[in-house]
Amino acid sequence: MAVGLAVALAAALGGWAVADRIAADPVAAPSTQKVLDAGPARLKVSTGWARATRAPVLPGLDNAPAYMPYSGLTTTVSVALVPADSASLVPAALVDKADGGLPRAETAKVVGLQARAYRGVQTGDSVLDIYAIPTTRGVLTLVCTSRGGSETSPTWCLEGLAQIAVRDARPVLLNDSTAYRMRAPETMKKLDSVRVREREALRRAEGPVGQKRAALALYRAYGDAAAELTPLGVKGEPSEAVALALRDTARAYRKLSIAADQRTERGWERARTAVSEAERTLELRVAATP
Repeated sequence: MAVGLAVALAAALGGWAVADRIAADPVAAPSTQKVLDAGPARLKVSTGWARATRAPVLPGLDNAPAYMPYSGLTTTVSVALVPADSASLVPAALVDKADGGLPRAETAKVVGLQARAYRGVQTGDSVLDIYAIPTTRGVLTLVCTSRGGSETSPTWCLEGLAQIAVRDARPVLLNDSTAYRMRAPETMKKLDSVRVREREALRRAEGPVGQKRAALALYRAYGDAAAELTPLGVKGEPSEAVALALRDTARAYRKLSIAADQRTERGWERARTAVSEAERTLELRVAATP
């Protein structure tokens, strides 16, 4: 009996030792996911995703890498981080190529991130599903493409996508004014630097030549800002009012340059008053924009 107990005790201790070793050193299961780099974006996907040998040509997503979620499908997924240059959050060049324009936008979730989705976009012999995810570094854009004259949306294009991250970026709240809010701070900061410099030059100018030069520089700066923000404004919203005020201020400075060229004191005073009114209106409209 003593021998039997000793054998049983040894077996039990041996079993605990084996159990401890298994708990301490688990056998690693083969990974079923991998990470893909697409510029500053990183995608965690299933191992079935592979780089497409021939990426589709997508205006506004130049040189964007494309991936095939499944080897048996012709569907590709192109990924790019692009600036917001249209209110739709889709690159303006791609919007222009869409047959009949973009369909109605849908709100979607892509691996937990808010996105604007445009499904079944026809362009040439391809059908696209476009997902636009706004971030503090730009719009993370995923375009699923089905080529070869397909009439239906790409099949299971985001199947196997588990996670997306953009380096040094955070998600941006999605609403109608998102594109404007993403672009306006940088645009207005650039304008303000020119405005401060050239208004000082205008004040210090000792004659019509210097006045005209400074007024024209301000006309171009306000015109450039209007051109950048006009496509991002939403009709009837404060963002549209800001873009219109920028354009009006540019025109006022243009008239000021003409008045300087004509060298008439009355015309100069009238143009200068118009500039002051346009600047004041712009300031009020910027302040009223959320």
